[in-house]
Amino acid sequence: MAYVEDGSAIAGGAAVDSNHNLKVTNPTSSSQAGYVALAGVIDANRSVTIPISASTQGLLGTGQASIDWEEGFSASAISPSKWSQVLTTMTTSVSNNAVVLNAGSSLASGAVARLVSWRTAETPRGADRIIGWRAMMPNLIAGAITELGMFTASGVTSPTGGAFFRYAADGTLRGVIISISGSENTTAVIPTPTLGVAHDYVILIGKTSVIFQIDDVVVGIISLGDTSPSPVTSESGPFCARLYNSSATASAQLVYLYRSVGAYYGGNYGYTRPFLAALGGDVGSQGVVGGSTGSLANYANSAAPASATLSNTAAGYTTLGGQFQFAAVAGAETDYALFAFQVPAQTATNQGRTLLVHGVTIDTFNTVAAVATTATVLQWAVGYDSSAVSLATADAAAAKARRVVPVGVQSFAVGAAAGAQAASLNVKFAQPLPINAGNYFHVILKMPIGTATATEIFRGLVGIDATWE
Repeated sequence: MAYVEDGSAIAGGAAVDSNHNLKVTNPTSSSQAGYVALAGVIDANRSVTIPISASTQGLLGTGQASIDWEEGFSASAISPSKWSQVLTTMTTSVSNNAVVLNAGSSLASGAVARLVSWRTAETPRGADRIIGWRAMMPNLIAGAITELGMFTASGVTSPTGGAFFRYAADGTLRGVIISISGSENTTAVIPTPTLGVAHDYVILIGKTSVIFQIDDVVVGIISLGDTSPSPVTSESGPFCARLYNSSATASAQLVYLYRSVGAYYGGNYGYTRPFLAALGGDVGSQGVVGGSTGSLANYANSAAPASATLSNTAAGYTTLGGQFQFAAVAGAETDYALFAFQVPAQTATNQGRTLLVHGVTIDTFNTVAAVATTATVLQWAVGYDSSAVSLATADAAAAKARRVVPVGVQSFAVGAAAGAQAASLNVKFAQPLPINAGNYFHVILKMPIGTATATEIFRGLVGIDATWE
């Protein structure tokens, strides 16, 4: 039988108690064999960079990542709602689910392509700021510089704030932060990840250090200096990717960008999902790539709306709310598709999105002529998730009828003069109404009482509170 001899009296010997149980104390240094710890972050040498910690009372806390920015490029274009493209000589394109920087293969000195978010994100001291880019470098060309992270820059000049990865003109890779003096602090040279393969470049800006990871492995750390108020001098910045030629290059450097992600971790600001979606640019009033761009409402600058043709089977307007006007029609039980907005359908190049409608407001007023011999009643509803524009669409094996939610009634008395306004409708939905990719959101009007009068024009506004999910 194997046993351990009591070595208590021998220097370095193992000790056992009176019941022959081995007395063991684990090493407290990761350089010693048998090191034990709850590992939070592991570096390239498989050492514990950040152990999981507890409070002074021994309470182990938990945290979650709250994503407040995310954009994949599985689309047909770059969204102008989220991104600014700053280009000199270089061009961009979208191909095979990637934004390609320098798609035109420029070799010129000073040529630059910069993709920068309109949004600037904070680096809160009470939480870690996470910045992520999934990107692929097909090659490394001397004279070309690539930077990925969250930083402020212009042209080909050095960034003035932020944290980022940089492939320098000589092909070396480092992590970089801008210090309090405006100068750069860098990691040691990071081994170059495999070229021609997509990698996840992630930066964690913490309270006392900035950690650089590639494919979930820590490749560099920059600690907070003794005189620096925070790891990154500018405590906010845009998500940015930049490629530029510091000199004329022998062949073209290209960069493929697949995804940009931002989140904060370890802090709880009580942000709701719609609030986080708004921070990420997913506000329903602006378009998504693959459908339309800019504002989605029918609201041309300094112009009256065109008069709608009221129909049960066709859209008066194809926008997500906005201005409307129409000539008074005779009273009837016909449902009119005053607005019918189609959520962009999913395709091989456009990501499918769901529109969540949280509420609707409707205001209507009379113009041109007074209400004629019969009062006018406007009965309003919304229809959601129909598979076709026609309100007559019925449920079938491959079709879906609109689901109807009444939102209220407005009326105009006989003789109501031009400028008379009906009571406003403002309806919030406790459960948001989902409209799936390819389906329709309708604003439905019925006028059970009214007189057809060509000179009596009803005009108004429909506002839609919505989020892209």
